[in-house]
Amino acid sequence: MKAKIFIGLWLVLLLCFIPYVKADWSLVEKSGDWAICEPNHWKAVAGQYEGKALWSYGTLTNFTGYYGSIHIDDINAWVTSPFPWDSSAGKDVYVWFEFIGTNTNVKVGILFDKHVDVYGLLGKSRVWGCILVNSTEYNFAYSIPSLLGSDNYVEVWVVKENNILKVKIYHYASLLENPSLLKELDIEVGESWFSNVSMKLMVYHITWGGWTSRNDGCFEAQLVSEDFQFSPSTFPTPKPLSENIWDDFIRGIINMVNAIPDWIRGVLNYLYEGLKWITSIFITFFGMAFQMLPLFFPIIIFWFIDAVITSIEEGSFTPIGNMVYSLYDFIRGVIQTLANIIETIWDILTFWS
Repeated sequence: MKAKIFIGLWLVLLLCFIPYVKADWSLVEKSGDWAICEPNHWKAVAGQYEGKALWSYGTLTNFTGYYGSIHIDDINAWVTSPFPWDSSAGKDVYVWFEFIGTNTNVKVGILFDKHVDVYGLLGKSRVWGCILVNSTEYNFAYSIPSLLGSDNYVEVWVVKENNILKVKIYHYASLLENPSLLKELDIEVGESWFSNVSMKLMVYHITWGGWTSRNDGCFEAQLVSEDFQFSPSTFPTPKPLSENIWDDFIRGIINMVNAIPDWIRGVLNYLYEGLKWITSIFITFFGMAFQMLPLFFPIIIFWFIDAVITSIEEGSFTPIGNMVYSLYDFIRGVIQTLANIIETIWDILTFWS
């Protein structure tokens, strides 16, 4: 009896100290350029133009759902070529989750893209969602995008509901707001589909733009959270369309400003400071002029009266004509002086041209 108790305690202790081994993503394929290429962290720096990686997770029995949260830390593109036909550049990052069951496979795709035009004067940063059923290729089907904001979390919700697989992709541009619903689809897969589900994760990045010389870009993103036994009771409430349109309008302006390169911002700042200087000169000059203005009209009146009296005494219109000509010459001289000042300041501001 004591021996049986001893063996039982030994088995309990053994089970307690055996580490719990859980399935994880395993690398299947990796190619191209990467700074970091892990199943939960992806990064490419300048000069790393293209890369692809594929992981598999194995088989999930009694599948109830999956949740994944992706954060885009950085995505950028810039023009390196001086030629006008190379003035556009872009960085695209594709993240695909694939769920494979009996007779049905479902691909859930997310695309982060950065696109700049006119050497960075115009630009936009967006995120797209895509859901494919029984597709043999990773062909992204474009839908309505959402503009990137300050936080930029994308959540993938894959949930079992009876015989239906409910798939939703949400984008949180800011954690202070409700998410935008990028894509949703209800797929009737049958009860047997959930008994054995295998998963794949594919990440692909590419920099594009430039005919004469290749333009450049970079990105960094992380799969910050996952749940392979996901079974939520409710779904997030997405933003209404009207709120989405207004938010995208504001973020579009922010994206356009953020896309302006530093050297152009420097030139604009230089011109702004020069304009401020010109304005201060005009304010000072016209301030003095307005202070003198009350005296100007009495002087003109006395001058005109003196010219009239002199013309009557001399019996000639010459004094009046001289007064008019002198007044015209004075006003013309003031205008010419202002024009010369403006021209000189402009030459100083644009000395490089």
